[in-house]
Amino acid sequence: MKAAIYARVSTEDQEREGTSLKSQLEACKKLAHEKGYQTSDEYIIHEVYSGLTLDRPNLARLRDWLQNGEINAVVIYSSDRFSRDGYDFLTLIRDCKKAGVELLCVTEPLQDGQVGELLSYVRGWASKLEAEKIKERTMRGKRERAKNGKLPQGTGRGAFGYHYDPATGRRTIVETEAKVVRRIFDMASEGYSFHGIAQLLNKEGILTFAGHRWHPLTVKRMLTNPIYAGITYYGRTKRISSKGRTQHPEQRDPSDWIEVPNATPPIISKTEFQAVHDALVSPRRRISQAPQHYLLTGHIFCGYCGGPMCGSILRRRYRYYYCRRTHPDYAFPTRCEAKYVPADKAEETVWHEVLSILQRPDIILAEIKRQRESTNDPTDDELDRVEKEIQSQRDWEYHLLMLARDRVFDDNFILREARRTKEKKQTLEQEKKQLYHQKQALLNLEQSEVMIKEFCQKLSHKLTNLTLDEKRLALDALQVKVIAYHDHLDLRGVLPTYVTIARTSA
Repeated sequence: MKAAIYARVSTEDQEREGTSLKSQLEACKKLAHEKGYQTSDEYIIHEVYSGLTLDRPNLARLRDWLQNGEINAVVIYSSDRFSRDGYDFLTLIRDCKKAGVELLCVTEPLQDGQVGELLSYVRGWASKLEAEKIKERTMRGKRERAKNGKLPQGTGRGAFGYHYDPATGRRTIVETEAKVVRRIFDMASEGYSFHGIAQLLNKEGILTFAGHRWHPLTVKRMLTNPIYAGITYYGRTKRISSKGRTQHPEQRDPSDWIEVPNATPPIISKTEFQAVHDALVSPRRRISQAPQHYLLTGHIFCGYCGGPMCGSILRRRYRYYYCRRTHPDYAFPTRCEAKYVPADKAEETVWHEVLSILQRPDIILAEIKRQRESTNDPTDDELDRVEKEIQSQRDWEYHLLMLARDRVFDDNFILREARRTKEKKQTLEQEKKQLYHQKQALLNLEQSEVMIKEFCQKLSHKLTNLTLDEKRLALDALQVKVIAYHDHLDLRGVLPTYVTIARTSA
């Protein structure tokens, strides 16, 4: 009789403190052996991830074991280690029941039947509310610490080139790593691509702060992080969870940033940082060894994996675009099988179509107007309405929790209402996301209209004799995106419907 053990904490800091993965594991092993189950390393899961979602990479492995009948029991330390969402916790309980697998919990008994399900749901719901309160208190405390001139604990640890002192709330320079940082900025100022810098560091065996290989995105984040010029902000980014993927940072609105003076000593000068920054935010980054030769850099993407393609030269004669994920030094485990795309033919094909559009600016402007008129412009009132409805569902969730605690209604009513509330909340969240997307689409159309008008006013008299940079401006104005396949190119962007460019030969 085999038992799987699932242990979870939300953060690495929590793992170091009271509810460590190690202590959970020891208690779970003890309970499993008391119940007559065998445990092995093969069926032990440690996870550092939020309990407010089911989309956890390692939890997915456990659910696969249940579905495949590989285990006879699941042992958890407490219900909130399994999930901090009441409805999600019920889903996991039912997964176990459906597989005929016993669910064991170290800190609390798990009752069978609807009463047991309701109690589990209430515990999960209360845990979720507590998690949200803890998060709010933690964020408030961190912001206060930042305002007092100290980096919040846990915020400053992961910066390559620095050592973080939690006692002072400040960083100090690690000179061996600082030399690498200076070199990265020097390479960027010389025109090296993110990919080229990462490739060179990997070849030399230099590891990241976390001890991993360098990835182009890691290099990009370093080059755009003002701490290296001695400018420190708290709240500049937030963590976003993606289904089936680890969390990644997303930049917040600058109005939410809090500057923390003297928290980080500079490794490079502000002038050097600004020079690299200006190069990175230019209309399109020139990222190849001979950037002036590649018209579609930043506009061409692989049709098979969706990744960006970059230009290169074979034997100093043959220009082509290739998907970065086909490169043997690519940092991710899976490689793309896309073929090289001949650059001359691709650029000629794309520019021919773009030129035919630019020669009739009245047509493209009319198309933009048509798209704007056909796209609903969400009002602030609509967004406020959705926000209020979402809050209303949250309030009803809390009210249901009180009703369940006081046993005012029967279990079936509480569970039915809880399920309906969660589904309604998810629908409203989706509506909110859609409204924001519509607003962004309209903003993009407005920006394209302005850019196209300016472009045509300045350059309409020389469309057949444009420089490479001027052609790039045209691609930017039309928001051209080229999707490259083995045998054809797909062109997308703010393009007139009358132009047949969906499948141009590569």
